[in-house]
Amino acid sequence: MKVFGLALALSFAALVHTGAAFDAAAQGRKIARPPADAAPPAPTPAPDKKNARPAGPENKGESAGSAQTTEKKNARAAGEGGVQQPANGSSSPRGEAADGARYSFEFAQPAFIVSRYVIEHDTAGRAKISFQKKTDGLNDAPVVEQFDIAPAAFARILSAWEALKFLDSQADYQADKQFPHLGTMRLRMRSGGRAREAEFNWTNDEHAAALAREYKALAEQQLFVFDMALARQYQPSEAIKVLKRLETLLKMGGISDPPQLLPFLRDLTTDERIPLIARNHAERLIKQIAK
Repeated sequence: MKVFGLALALSFAALVHTGAAFDAAAQGRKIARPPADAAPPAPTPAPDKKNARPAGPENKGESAGSAQTTEKKNARAAGEGGVQQPANGSSSPRGEAADGARYSFEFAQPAFIVSRYVIEHDTAGRAKISFQKKTDGLNDAPVVEQFDIAPAAFARILSAWEALKFLDSQADYQADKQFPHLGTMRLRMRSGGRAREAEFNWTNDEHAAALAREYKALAEQQLFVFDMALARQYQPSEAIKVLKRLETLLKMGGISDPPQLLPFLRDLTTDERIPLIARNHAERLIKQIAK
């Protein structure tokens, strides 16, 4: 009887562990056919194509997202200054733009490592940078980054645009002397059905020059975040070089808004993927910015 009881217990345990198999077998059993004289079931009406996909915010901008699939995607992981997060760490954009004005700055110099970049933004400070970098002498596919411009930097940018009275002006900002080796810059603005573009490689106009400085500093800040994120994932030793470049830019005033980088730098100090010397360097830069 003991042997029989043991065997019965083992059989019951096997049945418990293989319950999914019995469920699958039960689902696979044949269903009895209805009587021959039974009326066929009414056909199910085909769903209206217009309502096949529920309307909702998750479907908004779907075509725009699919259109960008041909562009090079940033390979960094989420939480490391990723493509979808604003540079200032904010998870939500600012308030809606007061008007439909759009601003753009383009820089191009084929001989530079970053051979071209374009910064576009609205009147609420929501921005996008698209840039190309050279690898082995060839231009990579464009990389697109979304970010928020820091309030202090954005105030300076808008002030320079307003001082230019760009759409109402026909001014030529190109200086008499040409410096094409420094790169070509283009300012663009459109609002209320009007649009204008101005190109120069050097200018004596103080407001146009101020805009060029602000946008270049903005580009350097976003490129630092991008390069550091790639270094953390794929080549940690490069973090040392990237931080040295950041220190040089900080000394030259070449970063748009250094305090905006503090959360990113603090995260670097605890990232054991990068060398200790890089983590210590990030700590020193935090103290330098916080002064």
